Amino acid sequence: MHDELVSVVIPSYNRAYCIADSVGSVLDQTYGNLEVIVVDDGSNDNTEEVVASIDDGRVRYVRQNNAGACVARNHGVDLARGSLIAFHDSDDLWLPQKLERQVHALQSSGADFCYCRIQTFREDSRTGLRRLVHIMPKENVELADLTFERLIERNFISTQVLLGHRDIFVEERFDPQMPRLQDWDMALRLFRRFIPVFEPEVLVSQIIRPDSLSSDVSKFCQGLELIEQKNEDYLFLHKDVHAKMLFNAGMALLGHPIVLARLIRKRLMWVNRPRGRESRA
Repeated sequence: MHDELVSVVIPSYNRAYCIADSVGSVLDQTYGNLEVIVVDDGSNDNTEEVVASIDDGRVRYVRQNNAGACVARNHGVDLARGSLIAFHDSDDLWLPQKLERQVHALQSSGADFCYCRIQTFREDSRTGLRRLVHIMPKENVELADLTFERLIERNFISTQVLLGHRDIFVEERFDPQMPRLQDWDMALRLFRRFIPVFEPEVLVSQIIRPDSLSSDVSKFCQGLELIEQKNEDYLFLHKDVHAKMLFNAGMALLGHPIVLARLIRKRLMWVNRPRGRESRA
């Protein structure tokens, strides 16, 4: 296996309390030819001090004015020295063999990017205990089902599971207009243009905390609307897929009935709107 340099981009905003563990899980990888680029998105805590205390020459710290995680990830890509790029989150953890398994899968397959399974834990704000919520993609899913059609119905790729050639992340940038679901948006664009390979092992642990962006339902709805707009042509021609997409989105909002009702009303109006000749087929 050719020992290519992997640049690991970690955006961070006020995660001084957990970023050392996040970076540590990268530095502890069985694949050692890597660099870590921590892009501080204008934190007002002691993130810089915590990162500076990590005694490893493979870690770089850069700071930008607060502009969001998408801009931070793009900034990290611009600074990357590696021919391969992976993304990590400042409050999540990698399992030790993540990079080794993914680099091998990428190189042996000739694919453009690789993704793996991720396990998600929800952390109790009072006790700090973590409960396993789900594994994505589900362990009983067949490889043949991991297609663009299935992806647009329900996202099964998170940013932390991606590793790919630098060029594809230079061409396909993270969209700063996405308030949430940036990973889904990126995955859909990658699936449209490039060749994926799937590493079936669970290699990432995602920690959902009370202050996690993934807990914001209003931003979820905004992100969903943008994804519909970006994939309008496909969804118009595949109404069954669009229906499954909206059903799955609705299931994610069952605990928020008012938000769900508003989403259903707005999305029904969008789905049933007239399409003029100027619309693309």
